[in-house]
Amino acid sequence: MQIYLVDAFTETRFEGNAAGVVLDADHLSVTEMQRLARELNASETAFVKAGTNGSFDVRFYTPTTEINFCGHATVGVFHALAKTGKLKLANGVGQFTEHTKGGSFPIRVDEENGRILVTMTQQEYKMTSLPFDAEQIVSALGLKMNDMDKDFPPMLARTANKHLMIGLKSGALKRIDFYQHQLGKLLHHCDVSTAHVFSKEGDNVFSARNFAPHIGIPEDPATGSAAGAFGAYLHRVGQSHNGVTEITISQGNEMGRPSRLTVKVHVDDGIFEKVEVSGTAVIAFHLQTTS
Repeated sequence: MQIYLVDAFTETRFEGNAAGVVLDADHLSVTEMQRLARELNASETAFVKAGTNGSFDVRFYTPTTEINFCGHATVGVFHALAKTGKLKLANGVGQFTEHTKGGSFPIRVDEENGRILVTMTQQEYKMTSLPFDAEQIVSALGLKMNDMDKDFPPMLARTANKHLMIGLKSGALKRIDFYQHQLGKLLHHCDVSTAHVFSKEGDNVFSARNFAPHIGIPEDPATGSAAGAFGAYLHRVGQSHNGVTEITISQGNEMGRPSRLTVKVHVDDGIFEKVEVSGTAVIAFHLQTTS
C-alpha cells in the first residue's frame, strides 16, 4: 500500500492544500480508512481502488467523516497516479473517469516537462436560496451586512458537493473572525459541505476563504469542489459570458498556504454546459507499508 501526502493547487511543497492519497486501497475496511484519515490528519484523504479502462473508484474521508467528493484530493490522486506510472498518457495527455459517492467525473491529465495539470469536469448544477436570513451567516463570520457585495447574492450552489456562496467587498476577507460553533451550526442546518466566502479583486480574478467546522475543517486552503460550484454560481448571477469564461481564484493566503485554482465556465447560447477546475500539485512525502 502506497501512502502519499500531496500538496494540491500549488507547485511548491508545503503550500496549497495537503491531501492524503492512499493507492491500492482495495483491501481497506471503512473503519480502517477512517482511522488512517484521522492519523494523516489532512483535511481530506482519498482512497483509490483499482480501476479498469481508465476509471478509478475513489472514496474521501476527513479526519472525522466520509464525504461524497473532494476536489483538491482528486488533483492529488491523479498527480500521484501519474507520478507513479499508473496512468496511460498518449503524447502527454490522458482522459480518465473518477467514480465517487458524489457521482462520476471526467478527469483530464496533461503532462509537459514533468509538470502535471489535472482538470476536473462538472456538468450539472443546482442553485437554491438560503434557509435563513443572510445576516446570520455574516454575523457568524464576525462581519456586518455592509461588508457584503450586492452584486453577488448569497446562495446554495451544488455541482459535486453543495456549498454556501457568500460574496464580500474587497478587503473584507482579511477581517473575518468567525465563531466556529455558530458557523458550523448554520452550515449543518443547510446541509452544505462548506461556506465559500469570496471577493472580486479584478476582471475574472477572485480571492476566497473556505470554512467547514461542522466536518472537522475550521478553514481550508484550497477547495476544488467549491471552485466548481462557484463557477456555476457565477453563471447563475450573470457573471459569465457565452463561450468560455476563465477565472482565477487565490485561496489559502491567510493560512500561509497560498493556492491557485483555475476555473473555466462553458456556456452555449446562454445555457450552462459545464465547469472545469484545474490545478497542479507536488508530492510532499510518501510512505510504503506492507499492511
